[in-house]
Parts: sequence; C-alpha cells; structure tokens
Amino acid sequence: MPNMDGGVVPDDAYASHTLCPDGSTLTYETFGQNFFETYCILCHSEENAGAIERNGAPEDVNFNSIELVRPLARRIDFMAGIGPGREGRVMPPRPDDLRPGDEERRMLAEWLSCGAP
Repeated sequence: MPNMDGGVVPDDAYASHTLCPDGSTLTYETFGQNFFETYCILCHSEENAGAIERNGAPEDVNFNSIELVRPLARRIDFMAGIGPGREGRVMPPRPDDLRPGDEERRMLAEWLSCGAP
C-alpha cells in the first residue's frame, strides 16, 4: 500500500507493530473522534476542496467519520502511530505545539490495531 511520501506500508502488519491489548477501552467515542477532530480534520475533511483549502491533503483522504477512517487504518498508523516497530510522526505537519504527543500517538496505534472500535 503506497503512503503519502512514496514509501510502502507493509500489508501484513501495522507499521507501528502495536498489538491490540486485552481489555483496551479506546473507542471512537472515547478517543478516535476527538483525535481526528483535534489533529486531522483541518486538512482531511470532506468539506474542504482544493489543494489550498486542504493544505495539500489528498482529496480522497478524509476523516469526517469512523467509516472513512477504518479503511485507512494502516496508512494512518504508518503516518502518525507510535509502537514498538516504528514511530510515525509525519502527520500532522503542524507546529509542535499543535501536534499529538507520543502518548496520544501510542493510543492511536492501539486504537487502530483493535479495529478502530
């Protein structure tokens, strides 16, 4: 699967190599929705049109709903998740004080590895 910078996301595992832990409590309602609204929707929204309004984000990469997030889980993990296999800090390309911290990135990788419930 190609990623945004021309590399390849492994098909057999999430790039961060994070496994879904037993008893994970992260859900879209308790984690995912706020993460995407806080860090991603500025550029990755269906309401934004054109390269300038989307800050260069691809037109087909939108995170307005869980249904749009799930098919892109591996790509999201590669670009923004942190785990034992990789630290993805490519996205979002914003000033450090507007980017998720490492713990939020670990939580993202966990939530995605659990199937983005």
